[in-house]
Amino acid sequence: MEIYERIKCRDLLNVVLSPLEVVEKHIPRRGTIACSGMAQMSTPKVIPVFLAKYVEERGEEFKLNVYTSGSAAPELDGSLARVNAINRRYVYQNNPIIREKINRGVTHYYDIWLGEFPRQLKYGFLNSVCGPIDVAIIEAVGIGEDGSIIPSLSLDNIPLYVQLARKVIVELNTAKPSGIEGIHDVYLPQPGSPIPITRVNQRVGTPYVPCDPGKIVAIVPSEALEKEIFYGKPTAIEEKIVDNLFNFLLDEVKKGRISKNLHPLQTGIGPIGDTIAAKLIESDFSDLEIWTEVAQAGYLDALDSGRVKSLSTSVFIIPPEDKKHEERFIENISEYKKSIVLRPLEITNNPELTIRLNIIAMNQAIEVDIYGNVNMTHVLGSSIVNGVGGSGEFARASYLSIFLLSSTARDNKISRIVPMVTHVDVTDHDVDVIVTEHGWADLRGLSPRERAKEIIEKCSSPEYRDELWSYFDEACRKVGGHIPHILSKAFSFHERLMKTGSMK
Repeated sequence: MEIYERIKCRDLLNVVLSPLEVVEKHIPRRGTIACSGMAQMSTPKVIPVFLAKYVEERGEEFKLNVYTSGSAAPELDGSLARVNAINRRYVYQNNPIIREKINRGVTHYYDIWLGEFPRQLKYGFLNSVCGPIDVAIIEAVGIGEDGSIIPSLSLDNIPLYVQLARKVIVELNTAKPSGIEGIHDVYLPQPGSPIPITRVNQRVGTPYVPCDPGKIVAIVPSEALEKEIFYGKPTAIEEKIVDNLFNFLLDEVKKGRISKNLHPLQTGIGPIGDTIAAKLIESDFSDLEIWTEVAQAGYLDALDSGRVKSLSTSVFIIPPEDKKHEERFIENISEYKKSIVLRPLEITNNPELTIRLNIIAMNQAIEVDIYGNVNMTHVLGSSIVNGVGGSGEFARASYLSIFLLSSTARDNKISRIVPMVTHVDVTDHDVDVIVTEHGWADLRGLSPRERAKEIIEKCSSPEYRDELWSYFDEACRKVGGHIPHILSKAFSFHERLMKTGSMK
């Protein structure tokens, strides 16, 4: 069987177990598990599904603290949340089932920047709440002679989970190509020492995750592929937003503030991320480099075109439904490994490197207020949609911090430029530029009142612009101050939405 061929450490052949044996012997009824995976890629998919089925059939109660490095596949978050097996969830989520549990207060959720989370684990800050990691469950494509683990297309926090966990369980996925080996660069920062990376494509670590074979208590065969990963297709609005973004960057080049090959780019995911990757191919930019926490399959096209020469990320998303990119990646994997590097989140999201490499950060928001504060996680102040991710880390330390969003949502019933955001994830201090389909507002060096004029005039929808001007003018006249706000009217857009279903 192929699974035995992928286990080079022969002493581990006797720990190939069934999911039932794993659940009965190694999953704590109350405790903490850390799972590989990010952006729904490389999540363990066999054990969580079986565990949920076990809970339903046996009626046995599990109350687990679940760590992941990013959004998990529905086989993990959805399955375990459905049977109320998740007591605490850290650090990012976007699954509708667990989201509902969190918003009802059934599941405790701790949201923190993705790059800060591994530091808190390393320093033991969470042990008083969750205790140490009992079990790390890692999806892998192979195990080396010394017990080292070859992850799939997400490296996320796997090296740290393996290091800190009492036990390690490997879901060995033979449906994924073993040729992935060599794409990873496993290096964890050492306290008091600089990270020895000065170039996007530089490798400083090992191509595997070191692991004492004595820690690996179970290997579970898997052929489970990710289910459909769909972030939506770009619309004409996203196309216009990215056109405005590129016009802004070209303007920066003309002004001599950026060279024609820009600086390394960090992009969020979703339709706008896809559009950026596609338009880079058509752009006048060249010799581009990407340094980002999540990269989408469209970057294969950008690499093939020669516009992008190197890419460093923590996870590379190739949705299973995207057969074109999947086949091309597998056929040319040895070539792609020369230009694509997968790193731990501790490296990808580290501010030391964001500053050193002069990263241009381009991320998305749910809403932005007229002074430049950004909400990326909550609707109407109370209900969480998704975790905060790592956007704010890049925004804080980047050469340029750019936020992109459409000016309206839900058939123009919602303005995404509002007097005051109902939740702040990134403050106005860390926002340089805002881009919508109507234009861009360059906020560098501007006072709050000047920022408001730029954002309202250049980024807001014409359907809401007059009311935003009216609010701002009244606030300046009646209240004044450094950041004029009328507290009784600051959330009038949101209150109207709650009452009528529209901000109009």
